[in-house]
Amino acid sequence: MKDDTIVALCTPKGKGALSLLRISGPKASKITRKMASFLPSKLKSHKAYFGTLKTDSHEIDQVLITYFKKGHSFTGEETIEISCHGGKVYLEVLKILLEKGARLAQKGEFSFQAFSNGKMDLVQSEALLQLVEAESHLARKQALFQLKGKLSKKFLEIEKKWIFLLSHVEADIDFSLENLKLLEDKKLKQKLKALRKELESLIYHYRPFEKLQTGLIFGIFGQTNVGKSSLFNALLKENKAIVSKEEGTTRDIIEGKLLNAKGLNILLKDSAGFRESKSEGEVEGQKRSYALFKECDYRLLLVDSSQPQLEKSLFQDLKNTWLIFTKSDLLQKGKQKTKLFNQLKKKYKDIKTPAKIFIVSSLLKEGISDLRKNIRNCGISQSEDFLISNSRHHKALIKMKDSLIACEKLNFERDIMALELRQGLLALYEILGKQIEDKVLDKIFKQFCIGK
Repeated sequence: MKDDTIVALCTPKGKGALSLLRISGPKASKITRKMASFLPSKLKSHKAYFGTLKTDSHEIDQVLITYFKKGHSFTGEETIEISCHGGKVYLEVLKILLEKGARLAQKGEFSFQAFSNGKMDLVQSEALLQLVEAESHLARKQALFQLKGKLSKKFLEIEKKWIFLLSHVEADIDFSLENLKLLEDKKLKQKLKALRKELESLIYHYRPFEKLQTGLIFGIFGQTNVGKSSLFNALLKENKAIVSKEEGTTRDIIEGKLLNAKGLNILLKDSAGFRESKSEGEVEGQKRSYALFKECDYRLLLVDSSQPQLEKSLFQDLKNTWLIFTKSDLLQKGKQKTKLFNQLKKKYKDIKTPAKIFIVSSLLKEGISDLRKNIRNCGISQSEDFLISNSRHHKALIKMKDSLIACEKLNFERDIMALELRQGLLALYEILGKQIEDKVLDKIFKQFCIGK
């Protein structure tokens, strides 16, 4: 409710040096003054005031109060932030503020005030949530980029181009009886195509926020004793997995982390080797390996270069699969990866060419740095300036692209093109929050914590 003055704790609960309470609304300063008599009659925006909070009966705490006048705060409302000591002292401060007329804020209500007052658009609001939840460097970088309004600016540029097209198409309908066209067919086709390509670029750069958080999964696969655990350790530069001449040592998925060159986490996962086995534990390990093979982003498929063999079930689909010839120290000098792959092709005629091929020796550390470099450069090789990380935006962009494709197929029938363009514009307005159902807004802001 717009006329309410709301309050909430903005720092985590529990023991700590400080707790921060935020009060936002038309009566923020009036309510605070009832326990902060040290505040001057005329408050200056963005200025902090030190003093003691008191009730009629006792002193509560020494605090720092920062004042933000209406229109110049995060929420756009008159706002007071009270920094008190940590622990449970904030509970007494909060209780008194509620008794004096404030209402406890709901989840995301401060951010919703900011959105309603035009301090942020919906794209920036969602970016704020992502920034709070970000765990990886790249996730934080993208969220901050969007919070600064740079992605919003891009969408507004697209809106301008879209409205230009729609207005000219609708004007052509009005002037159809006079056989006049404000936008000739050739020019209209060019503008439709250019706008579609712009949308396709944004769609191509979609990386779900969850993926920016967790990172890319690289699974290591192959038959037993092919050198999976040795490679896993060599890539991580630590002895994390047990290496043994005994077959079937690895029974479970073992994880390790690298960092992508642009700040994206890389999860390396070593898996159980494949062979005929009656061991219940080993069979279960192989089941988990098959499951990982289906879910990982990239597959490192290992082959012993001294005796090339493959598990047939693993090379039916080599999309995002890198073929790694291991134990190059056992090879004759000069034997190249092309020759080794041709050997495999003779043995397995239906094998397809993988995305990349490497020859390595974990024992001598040959080829390891090159493989590690390729892994670290994976994931986001294009410019990340306009990376789309929100699934809601992604779905809306696809709707917009479909509208343009439909327009291109309509043979310049302006009346139907106008309908398609209107549908696409509605999808864009959903992204920006210009025309969006209340229940969708409610769902978005309810994801926030109470103090945000």
